[in-house]
Amino acid sequence: RGRGVKRYMEVRKCVELSDERAQLIGDIVSALHEYGLTPVMVTVNMKKACHKASNAIRARGIYSLCVSSEINERTRSVIFNAVRQGRLSAIVVTPLGREGLDISNLISLVMANGGKSVVGVPQTIGRSLRSAPGKKFALVVDIDDTDDVLKQHGSVRRRLYSAEPLWHVEAAESISDLRLIIENVVLKYAGKI
Repeated sequence: RGRGVKRYMEVRKCVELSDERAQLIGDIVSALHEYGLTPVMVTVNMKKACHKASNAIRARGIYSLCVSSEINERTRSVIFNAVRQGRLSAIVVTPLGREGLDISNLISLVMANGGKSVVGVPQTIGRSLRSAPGKKFALVVDIDDTDDVLKQHGSVRRRLYSAEPLWHVEAAESISDLRLIIENVVLKYAGKI
C-alpha cells in the first residue's frame, strides 16, 4: 500500500506541475471567460501549480491571482471580495488558499486537483453551488487524467456526480467539445441563447 500512495503522489505532482496542465487550465478558463461564465475558481494542490496556472490564465489576457498559504487571511479576504464584486474574473486556489472561501456568485469551477474523497470532492463543488441573486446554475469542469491511478480517481468522482439527481454531467475530450457543451447545454439552460 505504501508504494501505491508514493506512486500516486509522484504522478500527481508530475501531472499538476506540467506545462501542459497549466496551458490546459488557461485554455479552459479562457473559454469560460469568452462565454461570460465568470467568476471562475480553479482548484489545484500545490503552490507551484497555483502560480503556473494563474500565469497561464494571465497570458490569455484574463486577470487572475494565485491564492495559497503564502497569502495571509486579510489579503485573501480582499481577493475574495474582488471576486464577489466582479473586479477579478479568475482565482486559482490551493487547499489552504480555499479556507474561509465563500463566494456565492461563483459561476464556474475548474477542478484540476483530482482526488476521490467522498467528502472533499462534494465540499469543493459546494463552493460553486451557493445561491446568489440571478444565479441559475454552476458549471464544474473536472479535468480527468489519463494515468491509471489518476484515472481511477476520476472514475470515483464520476460515480459521485452521477449520484446527484440535479447534476447534469457531460464529457468533453477537448476544448472544442467544452465549447459545444457550453453552447448547447449551459447557455441554453441559463437562457443566454
